[in-house]
Amino acid sequence: MLRRITALLRAHLGAWRSIGLPVMTLAVHALVASVLCLLVGREVGPFAYAVFVFSLASALVAVPLVGELGFLLRSDEAADFVEALPARRVERVAAKALGVLLAVSGLATASLLPAAVFAPGFAIGARLLLVACGLATVWSAAAVLLALQGVLARVPALLVALEAVLVAAVFLGLIVTLPRFIALGDASGIEAAGAWMNWPPAWFAAPFGAEGVRLLELWRPAVALVCAAAAITLLPRPKLATTTGSSPLDTALRPIAALARRAWVSKDERAGFDFVLEAFPREREVAMRTAPLLGIPLAFLWVAFGMEPGGEKTSLVALILFTPGIYLPVILSHLPASASYEARWLLDGAPLAEDDASGRAFHEGARKAVAVRYLVPLALVLGLVAWQQIGLEFAARLALPAAAVSLLALRFLYRASVDGLPLTKPTEEAVRVDQLGGPLMVAGVGLAVLSLVAERTITTPLLGVAAAVALFVLDALLARAVRRLPVPTT
Repeated sequence: MLRRITALLRAHLGAWRSIGLPVMTLAVHALVASVLCLLVGREVGPFAYAVFVFSLASALVAVPLVGELGFLLRSDEAADFVEALPARRVERVAAKALGVLLAVSGLATASLLPAAVFAPGFAIGARLLLVACGLATVWSAAAVLLALQGVLARVPALLVALEAVLVAAVFLGLIVTLPRFIALGDASGIEAAGAWMNWPPAWFAAPFGAEGVRLLELWRPAVALVCAAAAITLLPRPKLATTTGSSPLDTALRPIAALARRAWVSKDERAGFDFVLEAFPREREVAMRTAPLLGIPLAFLWVAFGMEPGGEKTSLVALILFTPGIYLPVILSHLPASASYEARWLLDGAPLAEDDASGRAFHEGARKAVAVRYLVPLALVLGLVAWQQIGLEFAARLALPAAAVSLLALRFLYRASVDGLPLTKPTEEAVRVDQLGGPLMVAGVGLAVLSLVAERTITTPLLGVAAAVALFVLDALLARAVRRLPVPTT
């Protein structure tokens, strides 16, 4: 039995390794944990430090669990192979559960190991116990998230909302809750934690007291670990429902798309425009992996809503207006991805080539479809938020230039992020996380600087309109210049 479980486990891990190791994700987790643990460790005792470490590790793992790791769970390429093997159901379930635990543990150790190294005043045994209890905390959090995904998977809109809210909660939590963890100070244990007794990571931190490790308190994480293991083993893996028809966003964007088709999209660009506009949003896994990005502006908005009127709030809302361009590398990198990539013969048989005039026109139409589908609704919503938070004059002078900057960023980031024709590759081949670092850094730093410059230099709505018109004209001139490039001879 053990040999069969091991063989099935290898099949699952082999399929999951097809996307490559998440080196950048692990590095970011380790860096964030190292900096924050050094900061918090100087201010708190063992119990409060353990509560913070377990909360941080669970939060960091939650984001990939609803994103990249969730994608692997929803579409396991080894599933058909495993089902065809001569193994019992209990062996298949055990192998899949072990695979999930190993994947979650690999992500969790990236933050737990630095936390154990920087734990203040912990003995060797206490550091090892910190890692063990941290893994138990993360496994329990993973079981809850998997249960929620399994329940909501039949209603994809709710699952997308869960992912966006979760990312916002994690991003906001790292900023807002740090003083509350430090306020725990030298709490002697869970009995002195007050309201923190209702916070699940505190249950796993119960063995860490001011006088040392209390082994009798290990029953709390042990019980939670057994429940988490049972949930991961028995709960069905989330499978997305296939839906047809138009979403409310499709209906709302239909007049805008028709206007763009008439006034902005040329005839030779219309094929790429219509293809991407209709097909790309219906790629369910693409939506599941890119929708959590909406959680970042949600977190910024939550902070802005709680701020008093003033210069800091104005600068933050200006930054929010320029944020759509920051997500473009991730969205664009998914453009070649499709669950039905085997239908790419439709494009292979068409007179298209990457470097000739027809290929350029197809990509230009695809770029304009991304602008209509993603940039236009985000610009409208963020403009209304700026109006509500700061005022009509502020929104009138910055919303339109911010939209023009996002459109120009889309042009510069398109070629750097899109590898191949739209919807023609498996997702694991189209999206390479390790190649997104450069475009993401350039977009993030560049647009943040532009938001500060625009907020200080565009002082009237008239200047805002003039700046936006100039940027739109620049984008049109660049499009014309690309069209006039010489076609390579074969």
